[in-house]
Amino acid sequence: MNSTVQWILQSPIIMMVLLSPLLYFLEWKFPFSNYKNPAQLKQSLQDIFWYVFEVLISPRLFLVFNFINFFIIAQFWSNLFPFLSDLFWKNIFPLLARFGFSIAQIQTFGLQRIEFKSELISFIVIFLLWDLLRYAVHRWLHSTALWPIHMLHHSSESINWLSSARAYWLDSATYSFLTLWLFMFIKVSNETIFILGLIELFFDLFVHANIKLPISPLTKVINTPTIHHWHHSKENIFPHGQNFGNALAIWDYWFGTFYLDPNNQPPKKYGLSEVDEYPDSILKRLVFPFSKLYHFLKKRFGSRDPETQR
Repeated sequence: MNSTVQWILQSPIIMMVLLSPLLYFLEWKFPFSNYKNPAQLKQSLQDIFWYVFEVLISPRLFLVFNFINFFIIAQFWSNLFPFLSDLFWKNIFPLLARFGFSIAQIQTFGLQRIEFKSELISFIVIFLLWDLLRYAVHRWLHSTALWPIHMLHHSSESINWLSSARAYWLDSATYSFLTLWLFMFIKVSNETIFILGLIELFFDLFVHANIKLPISPLTKVINTPTIHHWHHSKENIFPHGQNFGNALAIWDYWFGTFYLDPNNQPPKKYGLSEVDEYPDSILKRLVFPFSKLYHFLKKRFGSRDPETQR
C-alpha cells in the first residue's frame, strides 16, 4: 500500500475531514430528519471538541484500554514523530502486552490460540464475534450503573454524521476493554485489526448520518441511519432502548431489540429523556460520570443500617 494512502487511513481525523464533504452533501440531498435544532452550531462545536479530546487526549489517559482506535492512533503519531516510534513500540507496547492490553504482542501470554488456515475465514469469524460483543457491551451500557459514561453520546438533540464524534473517553475505553479478550483466544493478523478499525470508523460515521435510505431486505442485516437514528430517540421503545448494533442489525433482530418505523420516519425528538439529569457545560460533563459513580458506590456500600453493623 502506498505510504501516503496508509498514513491517511491510519488517521481517523484526516479520514473524517476527507469524508465530510460527501457526508454533508448526502445529508443535504437525502435528509432523513428535517428537524432543525436552533443550537445546531453549538452542538457541532461540542461534537468536534469531544472527538479531538478522545482522539488526541484519551489514549494518553487510558492507553491500556484503547484497542482498535489506539492501534490506528499510535501508528499515526509514530509516522508524524518517527523519533517516538522506537520508544513506543519497543518499550511501552510490549510492557502493556504483559498485562494483556496489546494485540500485536498478545502472544507473550503463551496461550494456545485458535488459528484458521484461511485469512478470509479468520476475518469473518473475528468480525462476527467482535460485532456481537460490541452489541452486548452497548446494550449493557444502557442498562447498568455505567450508563452515565454513555450519556454524553446521547445528549445530541439532532443527529448527523458528526454526532458519532460525541463520546466520553471512558465510553470508548469500556468497549475496548470488554472486547479485547477475544483476541487472546483467536489468532488474528494486524491487517485484520486494521480493517476492523476502518469498518468501525465507517459505520460510526454512516449510521449517525442524517441520510434517508429505503427499507429493503438488508435492513434487518446491515445497520443503517434509518435504524440507528431510532437508537437516539428521546422515547425508548423497549425498557432500555433499541437498535444497539454496530455494523450489523441482525443481533437486534435476533435478541428482540430491533425497531424500525413502518413508514420509515425518523423519531420526533432526539436526545436524553426527561428522567436523565445531565449538565450542559463541557467541564461538568467531564466530571459527571465520576460524580454519578461515586454516589452510586456510596449508596450501594456506604450507607448501611447502623443496627446491622453491631
